Amino acid sequence: MREQWQKDQLKPLSMVDLAKQWTDAIKVVGSGNGAGLLAAGAALNTFAQKPAIVTCLKYSVASFFVGVFAFVAAFYCIQAAVFAHDEMAQATFRGDLAEIHLEANRSARLMMRTNHLVIVATIAFLVGCAIACVVLVIV
Repeated sequence: MREQWQKDQLKPLSMVDLAKQWTDAIKVVGSGNGAGLLAAGAALNTFAQKPAIVTCLKYSVASFFVGVFAFVAAFYCIQAAVFAHDEMAQATFRGDLAEIHLEANRSARLMMRTNHLVIVATIAFLVGCAIACVVLVIV
């Protein structure tokens, strides 16, 4: 029983399974940045009479805004990577080695770009949250 579990854990994920898990993670990061952007924007109106807080909130809004755009770009890249992977599979059926190589490289490049964009979105979220915490301490 344990040996079978260990074998199952060592199986590599398929591109589709990996893309599903990454897409779910990307959605969480995008939702966090979107919620942070809305909350910081709403707080701008509340603290309009306090210039120091407004300045901090503007930096927070900017950070969450970067996170939202990184999320959108990451989501696009992962969808394009899955499409390229599908094109690679179709080329495999046709036996077109040049197309297989081209689409495999394209898919790998897009997945790496997705990874980098998710890191940017996550950092933007953390920076936005840190700035919001500073605002809470000031208030």
